[in-house]
Amino acid sequence: MRIKFIFIFFIFFNITVNIFAQDKWVEIDSIDYRYGSIIDLKCCDSLNCMYLVNKDKLGGFHIQRTTDGGETWKKVYMDSAYFKGADDYHLVPKIHSLSYPNEKLCIAVGDSGLVLRSTDKGETWDVYRIDTLLHNYNIKMYDNNIGLLLTGNFRLGKYARYKTTNGGRDWILKNYPTKNTKIGIEGWNIEFLNPDKFVTTALYKNSDSILNKYLLYLYNNWESWDTVRAPLYSTYLTFGDENNVWTAGNHDELDSAGWSRYRQYIYHSSDGGHSWVTQWGSIYEGGTLKDIEFYDNEFGVAGGMDALTLITDDGGGTWDINLIKDTPPDGSAKIVNNIEIPDRNTVYVVYNFRRIYKLKRTTTSAAEQSQSPGIILTPNPAGDYIDIAVAGNRTLKDAVRVYDVLGNTVLSSPACSAGTPSEGGHIRLDVSGLAAGVYFVKIDNKMYKFVKM
Repeated sequence: MRIKFIFIFFIFFNITVNIFAQDKWVEIDSIDYRYGSIIDLKCCDSLNCMYLVNKDKLGGFHIQRTTDGGETWKKVYMDSAYFKGADDYHLVPKIHSLSYPNEKLCIAVGDSGLVLRSTDKGETWDVYRIDTLLHNYNIKMYDNNIGLLLTGNFRLGKYARYKTTNGGRDWILKNYPTKNTKIGIEGWNIEFLNPDKFVTTALYKNSDSILNKYLLYLYNNWESWDTVRAPLYSTYLTFGDENNVWTAGNHDELDSAGWSRYRQYIYHSSDGGHSWVTQWGSIYEGGTLKDIEFYDNEFGVAGGMDALTLITDDGGGTWDINLIKDTPPDGSAKIVNNIEIPDRNTVYVVYNFRRIYKLKRTTTSAAEQSQSPGIILTPNPAGDYIDIAVAGNRTLKDAVRVYDVLGNTVLSSPACSAGTPSEGGHIRLDVSGLAAGVYFVKIDNKMYKFVKM
């Protein structure tokens, strides 16, 4: 009997190993952890990426580039400035932001109006300044021509934004249309919805000095604006399309013993921010979320403290934890941020500000795993039931079994009796008693994934 059980388990394991196995993060590049930090990473596709390095303890900066998905890296720009001590730190120019809209065009910006622009994958660079008083701290290109540059000087309390329509060769000063001084615009979040419309996050203080969070939409050649109320604990912003938006943030709270702890939040709106649902509201031991990015309306990744990485294939209905296991050599905080998703199967992140990690996925989305020629599972994600339909001349002759992610049978149904050979088979499974999570239906020795809401 024991031999028979082992044999059956072995067959089941071979069927499901590729579904249940978790994709692994692989380190593909790093800098010396004693000097400098990686402060921005951008990828125009799955093969071509660049990242910026500020040489904190030496001064200056450099830019690294890969054209083969991280197999090899090349230093394509180096600023040799250095400083001798703490008193000289503010005198050394620093790099802050990078945009890489296509394989050839790359623009990086930094202190004192610094702009670096390359049109040959970083082999050569044009270097110029647009304003000697302000620091360029964020750049976002919509395409090869249209882009936004945010500048500011925190000590002087001055801020400005510039628009380019010719790929960064020229920049036009554009004042913010809002005159309400109670609105504080958080310029590190910029999302283009189309060439004439972008979104950022903003704080608003009402007459009772209560802070509220908003999405600030700018359109009509960036001369008009609207606000939409967002969850208060929203810091990081990403869009799947113009209607589907996700925000991530954190809230410091006290536990029963009076100790401070962080609760991480992920919110989703399917109507451009007019209404919101909470998709993640958990307490993770490592602390705060630091970034969120969606490739489309299904596939998204969030990262945070203590190597926390959350991955979803169903628009945030479920989030799976996939930690980066390595420990930084200096024992410092294990932070995951700067998430780049150039395609459905590739993710790049910055880890601990000094290393680049890549996730090459072998799994497919919930929608893809729930369908094959002749087999369709709907709805997915599921509520109280899930329908299994078999098209063509096939019928469901065997019992249908549902497994959890550990391989345990959680539901079994008798053979299908509905339908005729010409109509195909059909069966409805009552999944209302299952807890929310990821499950697998076994049909004809194949596994089909669905999500229970």
